[in-house]
This record gives sequence, structure tokens and C-alpha cells, in this order.
Amino acid sequence: MRLHHLNDNVASICVRCFILDCFLTLHFCNLLIRVERQEERRKQLENWTKDTDSY
Repeated sequence: MRLHHLNDNVASICVRCFILDCFLTLHFCNLLIRVERQEERRKQLENWTKDTDSY
């Protein structure tokens, strides 16, 4: 009976870790996407300022 209870605890810990892992992975991916978008926007702005300077 005690072992069964222990297994339940391990399972709940695994589920919690899995959810946390998924959450962190998603959060990290979102951060990467955001950084990439900022880089693209910055490049576009740089190109735009170069274009306006040439006029």
C-alpha cells in the first residue's frame, strides 16, 4: 500500500515536471521568436533610415 502511494507521488511529480518543462519550452520559444522579430524590425528600420538618408 505504501509503495502504491509512493508511485502516485512519483507520477504526480513527473506530471508536474512535464507541465513545467512544456511551459518553460513554450516560454523560451516565444522569447526567441520575439527577439528574432525585434532583430527584423531593427534591420527594417536601419534600411528605412538608409533609404531616407540617400534622398
